Amino acid sequence: MGRPLNIRLAQRSDIVSIQKIAQESWHHTYKGIIPEKIQNDFLYRAYSKELLLKRFTQSYFFVAERDEQVIAFANFSYKNIRGESELGAIYIKPDFQGQHVGSEFRRRN
Repeated sequence: MGRPLNIRLAQRSDIVSIQKIAQESWHHTYKGIIPEKIQNDFLYRAYSKELLLKRFTQSYFFVAERDEQVIAFANFSYKNIRGESELGAIYIKPDFQGQHVGSEFRRRN
């Protein structure tokens, strides 16, 4: 937990890591609740390369790295006229949940 996090804007080279994190997180969270086929169908659509590239250009999309490994991502809307943005998605690898990674995203946005 004490190792520093690097929070940065997502890049095209992060797409595979983002897809894996979304899949791990969904399967970990929804196992026994949502059938795996339905999870996979959703993930295939929502986290396709094309949609991720679009989200990179139409919102703030950050990744968190620890020891040069992408361990989480967060997606925020662009700030409105009041300077507020809305969190649209946050996914953290199960092994890193509970280590205040989400708080770091909020501090940086």
